[in-house]
Amino acid sequence: MSYNLLVVDDSPDVGRLLELILTKAGYNVALAIDGKEALMLIKQNPPDLVLLDIMLPNMDGYEVCSRIHESLPDLPVLMLSSLDSPIDQRKSIAVGACEHISKPFDRSQLLAIISQHLDDHSTV
Repeated sequence: MSYNLLVVDDSPDVGRLLELILTKAGYNVALAIDGKEALMLIKQNPPDLVLLDIMLPNMDGYEVCSRIHESLPDLPVLMLSSLDSPIDQRKSIAVGACEHISKPFDRSQLLAIISQHLDDHSTV
């Protein structure tokens, strides 16, 4: 089974890097540069997992995650951000994220976390 992932990051470089890593790992990847685009893409075609940056223009990742969680509570959302204080990590979980991953991230660790959450989600 091929999983569909949505990467939401306002940095084109980070988005392309994640797309490359995830595509090489066998995932189908869609990119969004802000929360509004992400919510529109999720509504049109819900992915199997979302990788979401916190610092986004217009609507931050916490708000996006909260909105995703309201409409699709079982959709795994992984926050991926350079904001990595304990307060940021707790806030990510409080708005519905499964996990808070700090940038810069370790590629193999990121892939393991994604795989774990997709496996958990597919058994629900």
